[in-house]
Amino acid sequence: MKKLTFILTVLSALSLKAEARKLYIRTGVGYAAPAAGQTRDVGILPLNGELTESPSGAISMNLKKASFSSGLNVNAALGYSINNHIAVELSGFAIIVPTRYTGTLNTVDAINGFYSSMVIKKHAELPVFLIPSLVLQTGGKLNLYMRTGVVLPLKSDIKTETVVVGSHNPASRVTYHSKFNLGLAAAAGVNFNVQKKIKVFAEANLISLSLYVKDITTNSAEFKYAFKVNNNSGYNAVQGTYSYPFSAIGISAGLQFAL
Repeated sequence: MKKLTFILTVLSALSLKAEARKLYIRTGVGYAAPAAGQTRDVGILPLNGELTESPSGAISMNLKKASFSSGLNVNAALGYSINNHIAVELSGFAIIVPTRYTGTLNTVDAINGFYSSMVIKKHAELPVFLIPSLVLQTGGKLNLYMRTGVVLPLKSDIKTETVVVGSHNPASRVTYHSKFNLGLAAAAGVNFNVQKKIKVFAEANLISLSLYVKDITTNSAEFKYAFKVNNNSGYNAVQGTYSYPFSAIGISAGLQFAL
């Protein structure tokens, strides 16, 4: 009798584990805003906001944070529930309407009667990230979860248009290409059943990522950037690299389908 009870208990536990091991698809939409990020470009150029300077220093400024992963985004994931409390996911994340930033640099030299204004517009061109993650959850019909993973940037180009106010020269257009660099992602949320195989989810999420410039291209030239170089000279000499901010915090909601 004891052996029979033990066997039935083991079989019951195995059946519960087998039931928990399910594939699922999660898809949603969200919006992200800049987290802690930069306010200036490699020099004194503001990424977002306005700066007025004179030869002796700044006269006025109104600088704001920027992140090139902020904006309206879509996400989709393929997940596998190992048991009721642990799952693994592979998700894709794309910013379909990225935030566009405008930085303005005014230069004033009252002594020499000189004034210039430069307007720099920047935005990421449809950034795409791949995020493998581990999910820990409470289980049950009302399921609380947290997710953490690694951000793999697949596409992260930044487009720039610079105009000197009052100049007859055409706008300068530049594309920034980034070096591959890992980031971190995290989320916390809740999902609940609306049908047997369909859940609704809502979450807050975070991406922590900075990407270093690999090269920039203009209409007429290409310039390389690196951490280290030797015997460097000439017009197309390699420059020291610098980073652009991609850290953002946001919210997302959508549906999860059991397969």
